[in-house]
Amino acid sequence: MRKYSTLLMDVDNTLLDFTEDERVAVIKTLKECGLPHDDITVKTYSKINEDLWHDFEKGIVTKEELKILRFKRLIERFSLKSEKLPSEINELYAFNLGEGGILFEGALEVCLKLVSDGYKIYGVTNGLETTQKKRLRNSGLDKIFKEVFVSEKIGFQKPTKEYFNYVFSHIEEKDKKKILLVGDSLSSDIKGAVDSGIDCLWINPQKKKADKNCIPTYEADFIGEIEKFL
Repeated sequence: MRKYSTLLMDVDNTLLDFTEDERVAVIKTLKECGLPHDDITVKTYSKINEDLWHDFEKGIVTKEELKILRFKRLIERFSLKSEKLPSEINELYAFNLGEGGILFEGALEVCLKLVSDGYKIYGVTNGLETTQKKRLRNSGLDKIFKEVFVSEKIGFQKPTKEYFNYVFSHIEEKDKKKILLVGDSLSSDIKGAVDSGIDCLWINPQKKKADKNCIPTYEADFIGEIEKFL
């Protein structure tokens, strides 16, 4: 008898290469706004955005504040002059990001096999609903998931118990022992799973060290190794 019946799959940097999608979208957005789009500027944006998402997970900033602050802080960091407001730049960026959907090698094939083997797969993501659903359609992952739980629509984000309680109430499997979460983020995916009492697989290609208060059940370099733990 198989150990798990249901897989909760994080999207970004687990199945989709968010780093590359983000890089392409930021370059295109800054270029269209007549702003510098060199490597340093793009990497600075990425760090600002990452820090703000961590603040969002902790409840320090709201989703609406995050959308504006990431470009406001970038403009301030380099003393840039822009004809567009940070909110307008963000709208353009969200559109450009939605044109992405770059899959990690083998991710779609692995998911297709898991579905054919009878596993129920759900998407769990802190991304923006419109953007995430467009990227999932572009990648073909939208046909894999029974449902996608986006924090923006739910009103709570990973790793909060409110987010996971919502997910648990909307999936078929009610036995937590048969649910496995798969994700790359210690602070949102793994912490959320640990706090909610479900097993988790940490996708950790960079060999980062786990927090002693947030130990994953399993650890792998990439999504293609998942079958070893099922």
